[in-house]
Amino acid sequence: HSDHIKRNHFKGWVKALRDTRAEKTRLSWIEAQLHSRIRSRILNRWNRRAHERKLQITVAFWEAKMRKALAAYIQRYEEELNHTRVQLEEAKAANREQKKIKSSIEQKMKQAFLRSVKHLNLEAFHLVNELPTEEDTTMPTVQNQSLLATSNDIQLP
Repeated sequence: HSDHIKRNHFKGWVKALRDTRAEKTRLSWIEAQLHSRIRSRILNRWNRRAHERKLQITVAFWEAKMRKALAAYIQRYEEELNHTRVQLEEAKAANREQKKIKSSIEQKMKQAFLRSVKHLNLEAFHLVNELPTEEDTTMPTVQNQSLLATSNDIQLP
């Protein structure tokens, strides 16, 4: 009987050992699956972060490059704009000078015209004052014609 107990006990112990080994195998398989999932998640996350970082670095690189290009263009066109502004100011100054000259010439022409009108008025006044009376003017005489002729020869100052 003791042999029988020992054999049953031994069989139980072997069965327990097999069960334990099978359980270990199952656990190791499950553990491997879990680890591979965890590793997969970790690797995926690491890949995503690496990709995002690469994108950030690329974007930062191109932003810096674009800022430099923009600064260069701004500097170039600022110089051209300043040169154009100087030319514009020079043209405005020349235009103002020409307007002054034109205004001066117009003023001189007005004065000359007014002097000529003044002299014509004076000449007409002298002619009217020197002409004979109304009876004498109805018929042109040699004397009236000579007065008219001399009025054309008057030198104006």
